[in-house]
Amino acid sequence: MDVNKMKQTQYVGNSVFKVNLGLYGFDDINFEETRDSLIEGFEEKFETEIITKLMGVGLKLVELKWFSPKEYNFDTNSIDPVIIIVDKNLLKKSIIAKKDIINQQLSLNKSSDGYMALTVENVDEELDKLEQDYYEVDTIVLRELLDLDCSDFDISDYLVYEDETEVEE
Repeated sequence: MDVNKMKQTQYVGNSVFKVNLGLYGFDDINFEETRDSLIEGFEEKFETEIITKLMGVGLKLVELKWFSPKEYNFDTNSIDPVIIIVDKNLLKKSIIAKKDIINQQLSLNKSSDGYMALTVENVDEELDKLEQDYYEVDTIVLRELLDLDCSDFDISDYLVYEDETEVEE
């Protein structure tokens, strides 16, 4: 199977890696350099672990990409994985092995009171989807398979302020 021809999926919007990268309200930072600094720092700290964990469940990391919403009313900046599936059988086994915790997390995200959940209802629904040709791993399922603790990633270590990047004339 040619990995380069496989369907890539980007998980946009801070839903896989639970880390707050909100730069809204920082008026004195150089956004582009801060963004680059955050991506570089995140990759340095977590990329090897992400690659290892993904391969362990039949997935491959293509790249980590920066996401910045057009409007800051619901989403915040995030670093998101772009992945491909390389072994559906291993992925299926991995999902089944974490069935209880995945179902628990999915049940916390069920549609209610006008909220429209964009996730599957349960693991059985995810496993049914897995048999389809154009399958994409559900965001919550992926987050639980990765089980990555990013709580010690402090964005203040990576902020680049305007006065640090003054342009010479």
